[in-house]
Amino acid sequence: MYELINDFPQQLQEALEIGRKASLSKPAGPYSSVVITGLGGSGIGGRIAAQMVAQEAKVPIEVFSNYYLPAYVGKGTLLIAATLTSRLWIPMSAAGLTLSSISPISIRLIST
Repeated sequence: MYELINDFPQQLQEALEIGRKASLSKPAGPYSSVVITGLGGSGIGGRIAAQMVAQEAKVPIEVFSNYYLPAYVGKGTLLIAATLTSRLWIPMSAAGLTLSSISPISIRLIST
């Protein structure tokens, strides 16, 4: 645990570099809501991002840390699935449950 805390400044630096190098396309929109799904540390990043833009957001932003998504997620929802590990099945299992049961939604998968 000490090592994780000690390495935190370096992890932040690496995260900033990853963000600077990322090339994301602009989502199609318009959206009626934004849902960020991520477990553990991935969810923390989503919470920070949601709080940073909360005053400017025109639609609700919810961070959902579970293996399923709220029932309201559907067409008109921008779903951001975040993972900090190579285990992409974690956020995608939430998205997969939704995709199999409702209309297509816009998904952005972020992995580092």
